Amino acid sequence: MGVKEPLEGETKKAVKKMLGGLSDDVYQIMPFAGYGTKGIPDHIASVPVTITQDMVGETFGMFVGIESKKPHGELHGLQTLNIASIVASGAIGQVANSKEDVARVEHIIKKRFRF
Repeated sequence: MGVKEPLEGETKKAVKKMLGGLSDDVYQIMPFAGYGTKGIPDHIASVPVTITQDMVGETFGMFVGIESKKPHGELHGLQTLNIASIVASGAIGQVANSKEDVARVEHIIKKRFRF
């Protein structure tokens, strides 16, 4: 018999553990496979980074998580926890409560990232 190949699940567990070990404030999710947009990576994370002098001038991706709600809609359970975790990681986590509220969220993003 040949050598048994490691399961993909073992790799996923290792990546999840690695991301969590980087910082207590890392936000990470594993989107449900087969739901939503195809091609989304197994792991999505926002890792807080303090910009140092030697990093000035480099380009970094900044994570943004936005939950869409109807007017006067409320966050529930994990939605509240996820938005709070996104913010704790140093990223932008917002709720847009209407089509008109999207302009407020856009202003926050542009101000934070200096667009």
